Amino acid sequence: MDLFRLSALFAALSILAAALSGNAAAQPAACAGADMVEKMRRDNPDRYQAMLDHFAAIENNEGIFWQIEKPGVKPSYLFGTAHVTDQRVLDHLQIVEPVLKNARALIVEIADLNPNMSRQMAIVQQYGMLPAGETLDDRLSETEQKLLGEATARHGMPWFSARRMRATFLSLTMSIPACAKVAMMRGEKVLDARLIGYAQENNVPVIGLETLDEQLSLINSLDEGTQLAALLEGVRAGSQLTEDMYETTIRMHQRGRIAMMLSLSEQMKADYPAASKAMESFEGPVINERNIRMQQRALGELEKGGVFIAVGALHLPGSTGLVKLFADAGYSLTRAGGL
Repeated sequence: MDLFRLSALFAALSILAAALSGNAAAQPAACAGADMVEKMRRDNPDRYQAMLDHFAAIENNEGIFWQIEKPGVKPSYLFGTAHVTDQRVLDHLQIVEPVLKNARALIVEIADLNPNMSRQMAIVQQYGMLPAGETLDDRLSETEQKLLGEATARHGMPWFSARRMRATFLSLTMSIPACAKVAMMRGEKVLDARLIGYAQENNVPVIGLETLDEQLSLINSLDEGTQLAALLEGVRAGSQLTEDMYETTIRMHQRGRIAMMLSLSEQMKADYPAASKAMESFEGPVINERNIRMQQRALGELEKGGVFIAVGALHLPGSTGLVKLFADAGYSLTRAGGL
């Protein structure tokens, strides 16, 4: 359940999703997810209120586009992205592109989101696959193998191939609904890649805060047993849950309330204990430590002024989010563009 949050944290996930999925023609044409926040408001008012209370306690809980200012330095901007192709998210480009066009540089998580096919396959082999001779079958009952095999087939991956993958990478790949991968496999670019393309078209230099290898090495450090348990739990819950999480994330991004996904996940912990444990295992290294690293690496460019920073939206809110970290470094941040 919580694994979809990673698509708002790792730009590398969009590369994996395209590289590890099968024939787009075999995928459903459109997603049919529901807004889980609205559903909770309607069906469970007590849990909805608890979610709102949790959301209210999150620092900088609203806003995905911020102006960063400091006396004597040209203003910079911070934009929280979602690594998806949905038009509702892409509509934000109308607001942010004019700002980006006049920026001194675009700073993103990874500068190259479109490696060639041979590089994609090398990435999958290096980070995504189990050692030779090992498969997930070794850790699963026959019933679990059948369950996962049916699920991976819906994502265009036969179990014969999928079983050779590390549980973490299989989970990440399947955390994006099969219906949402069609656009990626047809070559449509996620929001981050579109920003990079626009910057290049307008001669704005692109700077990466992380390398692809850094992101994937970090994912690779997560405990396999914990991730496999979360994967099985999610598959048993059904594909509709994944589509609902996907739809809800898009709607919260659209409203500038991406932190609501943290509050929704908090309310769902009791329903999905394995996913909750998986989230807890990477919250420090995947979220907090990366926020600090990205802040430190961006500060030098911020001191020069005039930069446009675009990273996954879930890196922005909270007591260890980038909005707070940049403020702690002496900058003043205010919401921009009505986002």
